[in-house]
Amino acid sequence: MWNYPLWFLVAFFVCKCVFDWIMMISFERKSSTYIQSMAALLCFAVGLCLANLRRKYGFFYPFRADIGITLVPFMLIGYYSKQIVDHMACLPILKQMASVCVLLAINVASFCHNTLVSVNSSDYGNPVFFLIGAVSGSYFVILLCQIICRIPALEKVLSWYGRNSLTIMCSHAIVLMFLAKLFLMVKRFIDISNGLLDSAKFVCCVLAMIPLCLLLSAVKVRYGAH
Repeated sequence: MWNYPLWFLVAFFVCKCVFDWIMMISFERKSSTYIQSMAALLCFAVGLCLANLRRKYGFFYPFRADIGITLVPFMLIGYYSKQIVDHMACLPILKQMASVCVLLAINVASFCHNTLVSVNSSDYGNPVFFLIGAVSGSYFVILLCQIICRIPALEKVLSWYGRNSLTIMCSHAIVLMFLAKLFLMVKRFIDISNGLLDSAKFVCCVLAMIPLCLLLSAVKVRYGAH
């Protein structure tokens, strides 16, 4: 229930509703940033408690509300990150690459010191390492994309995938499931390591998205959908 892209979308809906309410009640108040930060941390704590109850009794909250509430701090961080991201985009390439390496190191260190994390299962491991890892990982991806966008050819590829992100989000799980079954059949005849198998599935899934996105784009053009 609420698996693959669906669980993320409904949880994001809850997160956005709670975030908008926090911003509304703190609008034009003194110490609004403090109020927003405390409210976001409270949401994070409540979300962790709800997640613990969900794992203990084995049920799902409507609209995956426990996940949505837990993710409110990340939306607040994103809200105040625009100036930081804009500043990063203006850094010299060497400073950007150094920053990418530092962020990756922080992310890997958080990963290594945490237990298995599965947001879909409301399992965050150590909350502190989860928070640090998620933020450092997000900044790492943003900064890496900024570096990639300095290369025109790669920027076009990245932009194309970005324009088709909704199609990819809603279809990749089905394609990946089909590929998993196909490679499982292949493994019966050829001895392949699980690591190599996972890499092959990922690459094939990415490549399979290209004709699918092109087909849907052609349909949109054919029927005048914009």
